Amino acid sequence: MFEKVVMITLFTFILVFGISGNATITIAYLTNKKLRKHFVVTISLALFGTFGSMFYCLSLYYYVIGEDMTGFLCNLNGFALSTLSVGTIHLLALLSFERYLATVHPFSLRRCTIQHKLLAVALTILCTLMTTYPPLIGWSQYVIIDKEGGYCTFDYVSKDLNSRTYLLMLFMSAYVIPAVIIIVCYINIYRTAVLLPCTNVRSTSTDQTPQSRSRLFEQRDRMFQGNLTRIVLVAVLTFMVSWTPYAILAVVWQFVANEIPSRKYILTSVCFAKLSVVWNPIIYGLNDRQFRFTDSMVRLRSMSERSEKRSEEHHNTPVDRRTKL
Repeated sequence: MFEKVVMITLFTFILVFGISGNATITIAYLTNKKLRKHFVVTISLALFGTFGSMFYCLSLYYYVIGEDMTGFLCNLNGFALSTLSVGTIHLLALLSFERYLATVHPFSLRRCTIQHKLLAVALTILCTLMTTYPPLIGWSQYVIIDKEGGYCTFDYVSKDLNSRTYLLMLFMSAYVIPAVIIIVCYINIYRTAVLLPCTNVRSTSTDQTPQSRSRLFEQRDRMFQGNLTRIVLVAVLTFMVSWTPYAILAVVWQFVANEIPSRKYILTSVCFAKLSVVWNPIIYGLNDRQFRFTDSMVRLRSMSERSEKRSEEHHNTPVDRRTKL
Protein backbone atom coordinates (compact mmCIF):
# COMPACT_ATOMS: atom_id res chain seq x y z
CA MET A 1 0.00 0.00 0.00
CA PHE A 2 2.85 2.37 0.84
CA GLU A 3 4.50 1.75 -2.55
CA LYS A 4 1.22 2.45 -4.33
CA VAL A 5 0.81 5.76 -2.48
CA VAL A 6 4.40 6.71 -3.39
CA MET A 7 3.83 6.00 -7.09
CA ILE A 8 0.50 7.88 -7.14
CA THR A 9 2.19 10.88 -5.48
CA LEU A 10 5.08 10.69 -7.95
CA PHE A 11 2.84 10.57 -11.02
CA THR A 12 0.70 13.43 -9.68
CA PHE A 13 3.81 15.57 -9.12
CA ILE A 14 5.17 14.78 -12.59
CA LEU A 15 1.80 15.43 -14.22
CA VAL A 16 1.37 18.84 -12.56
CA PHE A 17 4.93 20.14 -12.44
CA GLY A 18 6.07 18.48 -15.68
CA ILE A 19 3.34 20.20 -17.68
CA SER A 20 3.36 23.57 -15.91
CA GLY A 21 7.15 23.85 -15.60
CA ASN A 22 7.98 22.89 -19.18
CA ALA A 23 5.09 24.98 -20.51
CA THR A 24 6.48 27.98 -18.62
CA ILE A 25 9.87 27.53 -20.30
CA THR A 26 8.21 27.22 -23.71
CA ILE A 27 6.08 30.36 -23.27
CA ALA A 28 8.92 32.42 -21.79
CA TYR A 29 11.29 31.67 -24.67
CA LEU A 30 8.71 31.82 -27.47
CA THR A 31 7.47 35.28 -26.45
CA ASN A 32 10.97 36.79 -26.71
CA LYS A 33 12.18 37.12 -30.31
CA LYS A 34 15.87 37.11 -29.38
CA LEU A 35 15.58 34.11 -27.07
CA ARG A 36 13.37 32.30 -29.58
CA LYS A 37 16.20 32.42 -32.09
CA HIS A 38 18.92 31.22 -29.70
CA PHE A 39 16.94 28.57 -27.79
CA VAL A 40 15.32 26.50 -30.54
CA VAL A 41 16.60 23.20 -29.11
CA THR A 42 15.71 24.20 -25.54
CA ILE A 43 12.17 25.09 -26.64
CA SER A 44 11.88 21.72 -28.40
CA LEU A 45 13.07 20.00 -25.23
CA ALA A 46 10.47 21.86 -23.17
CA LEU A 47 7.71 21.02 -25.66
CA PHE A 48 8.71 17.36 -25.43
CA GLY A 49 8.43 17.55 -21.67
CA THR A 50 5.07 19.36 -21.80
CA PHE A 51 3.29 16.92 -24.10
CA GLY A 52 5.07 13.84 -22.75
CA SER A 53 4.03 14.64 -19.18
CA MET A 54 0.37 14.55 -20.22
CA PHE A 55 0.56 10.79 -20.74
CA TYR A 56 1.31 10.29 -17.05
CA CYS A 57 -2.42 10.83 -16.48
CA LEU A 58 -2.94 7.30 -17.84
CA SER A 59 -0.43 5.88 -15.36
CA LEU A 60 -2.02 7.84 -12.53
CA TYR A 61 -5.52 6.67 -13.46
CA TYR A 62 -4.59 2.98 -13.60
CA TYR A 63 -2.64 3.17 -10.35
CA VAL A 64 -5.66 4.73 -8.63
CA ILE A 65 -8.19 2.17 -9.89
CA GLY A 66 -5.74 -0.72 -9.42
CA GLU A 67 -6.22 -2.30 -12.86
CA ASP A 68 -3.73 -3.42 -15.50
CA MET A 69 -3.14 -1.27 -18.56
CA THR A 70 -3.58 -3.50 -21.61
CA GLY A 71 -3.99 -3.43 -25.36
CA PHE A 72 -3.96 -0.15 -27.24
CA LEU A 73 -3.58 2.01 -24.13
CA CYS A 74 -0.53 0.02 -23.01
CA ASN A 75 1.11 0.48 -26.41
CA LEU A 76 0.18 4.17 -26.46
CA ASN A 77 1.51 4.77 -22.94
CA GLY A 78 4.70 2.79 -23.52
CA PHE A 79 5.40 4.44 -26.87
CA ALA A 80 4.67 7.97 -25.59
CA LEU A 81 6.80 7.70 -22.44
CA SER A 82 9.63 5.91 -24.27
CA THR A 83 9.60 8.61 -26.96
CA LEU A 84 9.68 11.27 -24.24
CA SER A 85 12.68 9.64 -22.54
CA VAL A 86 14.69 8.79 -25.66
CA GLY A 87 13.83 12.10 -27.32
CA THR A 88 15.01 14.00 -24.27
CA ILE A 89 18.46 12.43 -24.24
CA HIS A 90 18.75 12.82 -28.03
CA LEU A 91 17.86 16.52 -27.76
CA LEU A 92 20.32 16.92 -24.88
CA ALA A 93 23.02 15.44 -27.10
CA LEU A 94 22.05 17.94 -29.82
CA LEU A 95 22.09 20.73 -27.22
CA SER A 96 25.58 19.65 -26.11
CA PHE A 97 26.74 19.73 -29.74
CA GLU A 98 25.29 23.24 -30.07
CA ARG A 99 27.24 24.31 -26.96
CA TYR A 100 30.35 22.74 -28.54
CA LEU A 101 29.88 24.85 -31.66
CA ALA A 102 29.22 27.99 -29.60
CA THR A 103 32.45 27.52 -27.64
CA VAL A 104 34.86 25.91 -30.10
CA HIS A 105 33.51 27.16 -33.46
CA PRO A 106 31.43 30.28 -32.63
CA PHE A 107 31.44 31.62 -36.18
CA SER A 108 29.93 28.38 -37.49
CA LEU A 109 27.07 28.65 -35.01
CA ARG A 110 26.43 32.29 -35.95
CA ARG A 111 25.94 31.22 -39.57
CA CYS A 112 23.23 28.77 -38.49
CA THR A 113 19.73 30.10 -39.07
CA ILE A 114 16.53 29.11 -37.31
CA GLN A 115 15.75 26.88 -40.31
CA HIS A 116 19.02 24.98 -39.79
CA LYS A 117 18.25 24.47 -36.11
CA LEU A 118 14.69 23.35 -36.82
CA LEU A 119 16.00 20.86 -39.37
CA ALA A 120 18.45 19.48 -36.80
CA VAL A 121 15.61 19.13 -34.26
CA ALA A 122 13.39 17.40 -36.85
CA LEU A 123 16.13 14.89 -37.75
CA THR A 124 16.75 14.24 -34.05
CA ILE A 125 13.05 13.55 -33.43
CA LEU A 126 12.97 11.27 -36.49
CA CYS A 127 15.89 9.32 -35.02
CA THR A 128 13.95 9.07 -31.75
CA LEU A 129 10.85 7.71 -33.49
CA MET A 130 12.95 5.14 -35.34
CA THR A 131 14.20 3.97 -31.95
CA THR A 132 10.86 3.75 -30.12
CA TYR A 133 8.51 2.66 -32.93
CA PRO A 134 9.77 -0.96 -33.52
CA PRO A 135 7.89 -2.50 -30.54
CA LEU A 136 4.64 -1.42 -32.20
CA ILE A 137 5.42 -3.50 -35.30
CA GLY A 138 6.72 -6.66 -33.65
CA TRP A 139 10.37 -6.03 -32.73
CA SER A 140 9.99 -6.56 -28.98
CA GLN A 141 6.85 -5.14 -27.34
CA TYR A 142 5.55 -2.73 -24.73
CA VAL A 143 4.52 -4.64 -21.61
CA ILE A 144 3.70 -4.17 -17.93
CA ILE A 145 6.74 -4.80 -15.73
CA ASP A 146 5.36 -3.63 -12.40
CA LYS A 147 2.71 -5.87 -10.87
CA GLU A 148 0.53 -2.85 -10.09
CA GLY A 149 0.17 -2.27 -13.84
CA GLY A 150 0.34 1.51 -13.70
CA TYR A 151 2.65 1.99 -16.67
CA CYS A 152 4.00 0.14 -19.71
CA THR A 153 7.57 0.05 -20.96
CA PHE A 154 9.72 -1.88 -23.40
CA ASP A 155 10.13 -5.59 -22.63
CA TYR A 156 13.45 -6.10 -20.85
CA VAL A 157 12.23 -9.24 -19.05
CA SER A 158 11.84 -11.77 -21.87
CA LYS A 159 15.00 -13.67 -22.80
CA ASP A 160 14.13 -14.35 -26.46
CA LEU A 161 16.31 -13.12 -29.32
CA ASN A 162 13.72 -10.58 -30.43
CA SER A 163 13.70 -8.78 -27.07
CA ARG A 164 17.46 -9.00 -26.58
CA THR A 165 18.37 -7.53 -29.97
CA TYR A 166 15.97 -4.63 -29.49
CA LEU A 167 17.29 -3.98 -25.99
CA LEU A 168 20.86 -3.84 -27.34
CA MET A 169 19.80 -1.43 -30.09
CA LEU A 170 17.90 0.72 -27.59
CA PHE A 171 20.78 0.74 -25.11
CA MET A 172 23.24 1.83 -27.80
CA SER A 173 21.07 4.44 -29.55
CA ALA A 174 19.35 5.88 -26.47
CA TYR A 175 22.17 5.78 -23.94
CA VAL A 176 25.68 4.92 -25.14
CA ILE A 177 25.87 6.96 -28.37
CA PRO A 178 24.30 10.13 -26.87
CA ALA A 179 26.53 9.78 -23.80
CA VAL A 180 29.63 9.52 -26.01
CA ILE A 181 28.56 12.60 -28.02
CA ILE A 182 27.96 14.56 -24.81
CA ILE A 183 31.28 13.52 -23.25
CA VAL A 184 33.30 14.32 -26.39
CA CYS A 185 31.59 17.72 -26.74
CA TYR A 186 32.27 18.73 -23.16
CA ILE A 187 35.87 17.51 -23.23
CA ASN A 188 36.47 19.83 -26.20
CA ILE A 189 34.54 22.63 -24.49
CA TYR A 190 36.69 22.28 -21.38
CA ARG A 191 39.93 22.22 -23.37
CA THR A 192 38.89 25.31 -25.31
CA ALA A 193 37.83 27.15 -22.15
CA VAL A 194 41.19 26.41 -20.50
CA LEU A 195 43.13 27.64 -23.54
CA LEU A 196 41.13 30.86 -23.94
CA PRO A 197 43.08 33.92 -22.82
CA CYS A 198 41.60 35.71 -19.82
CA THR A 199 40.63 39.28 -20.60
CA ASN A 200 39.74 41.94 -18.13
CA VAL A 201 36.41 43.61 -18.87
CA ARG A 202 37.04 46.46 -16.46
CA SER A 203 40.21 47.51 -18.23
CA THR A 204 38.24 48.14 -21.42
CA SER A 205 35.56 50.24 -19.77
CA THR A 206 37.61 53.45 -20.01
CA ASP A 207 38.91 52.70 -23.49
CA GLN A 208 36.32 53.57 -26.14
CA THR A 209 38.23 52.58 -29.27
CA PRO A 210 36.44 50.33 -31.78
CA GLN A 211 38.90 47.52 -31.00
CA SER A 212 38.20 47.73 -27.26
CA ARG A 213 34.44 47.77 -27.80
CA SER A 214 34.76 44.73 -30.03
CA ARG A 215 36.75 42.91 -27.34
CA LEU A 216 34.16 43.92 -24.75
CA PHE A 217 31.29 42.53 -26.85
CA GLU A 218 33.28 39.37 -27.48
CA GLN A 219 33.94 38.96 -23.76
CA ARG A 220 30.26 39.45 -22.90
CA ASP A 221 29.22 36.96 -25.56
CA ARG A 222 31.76 34.48 -24.20
CA MET A 223 30.38 34.90 -20.69
CA PHE A 224 26.82 34.42 -22.00
CA GLN A 225 27.78 31.25 -23.87
CA GLY A 226 29.71 29.98 -20.85
CA ASN A 227 26.68 30.41 -18.62
CA LEU A 228 24.49 28.54 -21.12
CA THR A 229 27.07 25.76 -21.35
CA ARG A 230 27.07 25.30 -17.57
CA ILE A 231 23.27 25.14 -17.51
CA VAL A 232 23.21 22.50 -20.27
CA LEU A 233 25.91 20.52 -18.46
CA VAL A 234 23.82 20.45 -15.28
CA ALA A 235 20.78 19.34 -17.30
CA VAL A 236 22.79 16.55 -18.93
CA LEU A 237 24.23 15.35 -15.61
CA THR A 238 20.82 15.24 -13.92
CA PHE A 239 19.37 13.30 -16.85
CA MET A 240 22.23 10.79 -16.80
CA VAL A 241 21.85 10.34 -13.04
CA SER A 242 18.13 9.78 -13.52
CA TRP A 243 18.38 7.18 -16.27
CA THR A 244 21.61 5.32 -15.46
CA PRO A 245 20.03 3.07 -12.74
CA TYR A 246 17.18 2.16 -15.11
CA ALA A 247 19.55 1.41 -18.00
CA ILE A 248 21.77 -0.73 -15.77
CA LEU A 249 18.72 -2.57 -14.44
CA ALA A 250 17.48 -3.44 -17.94
CA VAL A 251 20.86 -4.65 -19.22
CA VAL A 252 21.82 -6.57 -16.07
CA TRP A 253 18.41 -8.21 -15.84
CA GLN A 254 18.57 -9.29 -19.49
CA PHE A 255 22.17 -10.44 -19.86
CA VAL A 256 23.65 -11.04 -16.40
CA ALA A 257 21.16 -11.86 -13.66
CA ASN A 258 19.09 -15.04 -13.65
CA GLU A 259 16.77 -13.91 -10.88
CA ILE A 260 14.23 -11.12 -10.96
CA PRO A 261 15.49 -8.04 -9.05
CA SER A 262 13.60 -6.93 -5.97
CA ARG A 263 10.55 -4.75 -6.52
CA LYS A 264 12.05 -2.01 -4.36
CA TYR A 265 15.02 -1.67 -6.72
CA ILE A 266 12.69 -1.65 -9.73
CA LEU A 267 10.51 1.09 -8.25
CA THR A 268 13.55 3.12 -7.16
CA SER A 269 15.04 3.07 -10.66
CA VAL A 270 11.62 3.89 -12.13
CA CYS A 271 11.20 6.87 -9.79
CA PHE A 272 14.63 8.23 -10.75
CA ALA A 273 13.85 7.80 -14.45
CA LYS A 274 10.38 9.36 -14.33
CA LEU A 275 11.64 12.44 -12.47
CA SER A 276 13.90 13.33 -15.41
CA VAL A 277 11.01 15.25 -17.01
CA VAL A 278 10.89 17.84 -14.19
CA TRP A 279 14.61 18.67 -13.96
CA ASN A 280 14.73 21.17 -16.83
CA PRO A 281 12.22 23.66 -15.31
CA ILE A 282 14.09 23.50 -11.99
CA ILE A 283 17.52 23.96 -13.60
CA TYR A 284 16.51 26.85 -15.86
CA GLY A 285 14.45 28.46 -13.11
CA LEU A 286 17.41 28.48 -10.70
CA ASN A 287 20.31 29.18 -13.06
CA ASP A 288 19.16 31.12 -16.13
CA ARG A 289 18.73 34.81 -15.31
CA GLN A 290 17.36 35.56 -18.77
CA PHE A 291 14.66 32.93 -18.31
CA ARG A 292 13.67 34.35 -14.91
CA PHE A 293 13.58 37.91 -16.30
CA THR A 294 11.56 36.91 -19.37
CA ASP A 295 9.16 34.83 -17.29
CA SER A 296 8.63 37.80 -14.95
CA MET A 297 7.95 40.09 -17.90
CA VAL A 298 5.43 37.61 -19.35
CA ARG A 299 3.62 37.43 -16.00
CA LEU A 300 3.61 41.23 -15.62
CA ARG A 301 2.30 41.67 -19.16
CA SER A 302 -0.44 39.12 -18.50
CA MET A 303 -1.43 40.86 -15.26
CA SER A 304 -1.44 44.24 -17.01
CA GLU A 305 -3.66 42.93 -19.82
CA ARG A 306 -6.11 41.44 -17.32
CA SER A 307 -6.17 44.73 -15.39
CA GLU A 308 -6.83 46.73 -18.56
CA LYS A 309 -9.58 44.32 -19.57
CA ARG A 310 -11.30 44.66 -16.20
CA SER A 311 -10.96 48.45 -16.42
CA GLU A 312 -12.54 48.52 -19.88
CA GLU A 313 -15.39 46.29 -18.72
CA HIS A 314 -15.95 48.60 -15.77
CA HIS A 315 -16.09 51.73 -17.95
CA ASN A 316 -18.34 50.07 -20.52
CA THR A 317 -20.89 48.97 -17.93
CA PRO A 318 -24.14 50.97 -18.44
CA VAL A 319 -25.10 53.19 -15.53
CA ASP A 320 -28.72 53.28 -14.44
CA ARG A 321 -29.52 56.96 -14.08
CA ARG A 322 -32.77 57.87 -12.42
CA THR A 323 -34.12 61.35 -12.50
CA LYS A 324 -35.93 62.81 -9.58
CA LEU A 325 -39.08 64.72 -10.17
